[in-house]
Amino acid sequence: MRNAKLFGRDTIHIEHGYRCNFKCSYCTVQASPEKPRSQVEGNAERVIEFLGQTPPAIVCITGGEPLVWKELGDIVAATPQHYWIIWSNLSGVADWM
Repeated sequence: MRNAKLFGRDTIHIEHGYRCNFKCSYCTVQASPEKPRSQVEGNAERVIEFLGQTPPAIVCITGGEPLVWKELGDIVAATPQHYWIIWSNLSGVADWM
């Protein structure tokens, strides 16, 4: 995670990992369904704790396909003070969206 400014607001960039439901030859991060869960993906509670202690910001989720992160909906719901940008291939829309 790293902080920067976007439109005058603090931003938090979270790269969830490299798991994806596709395995595109042109993928710049070589994401695929075979990639293991990252440490970020495996620690949703810590992500919620961190974001809960952070002033309202823009949270950008990237890496692989963020919508394969099953706990992402719980994280978004637990931290309503933030605005969210989710970089997705939109091959499927999660129920919580």
